[in-house]
Amino acid sequence: MGTSDIKTTEWLLIQWGRWAFLNRGVSLNYQSQEPFDRIRKPREDEKTPPAPQITDQEAIIIDTAIAQLCVARKREGDALARYYLYSPTYRDLGREMNKHHSIVAQWVDSGKMWVEGRIIGLM
Repeated sequence: MGTSDIKTTEWLLIQWGRWAFLNRGVSLNYQSQEPFDRIRKPREDEKTPPAPQITDQEAIIIDTAIAQLCVARKREGDALARYYLYSPTYRDLGREMNKHHSIVAQWVDSGKMWVEGRIIGLM
């Protein structure tokens, strides 16, 4: 990926989730992503995540890749974005999406691989 060992795709997605939470007033890159504005709004029981350890430039690259994933593969994109925005368990995410947790886990993993393929060479 051209980054240090600490900047794995998993790490970048976690940092993107924190960045997106803190920058929730800013639209994501694609208009199809507007529903995530409502998802990113804090819930009553939600705590503010730690500050992201990612630059705005890196976050925008990840953000763009996730937006493209949502256009290309809506289910995987939705599952991936929700997973990294809120860090739910797969069971909780499955309940929220009305799917079995193992299916949702596959969608998140598939989306993660898709994003990794998009960002190789960009970071």
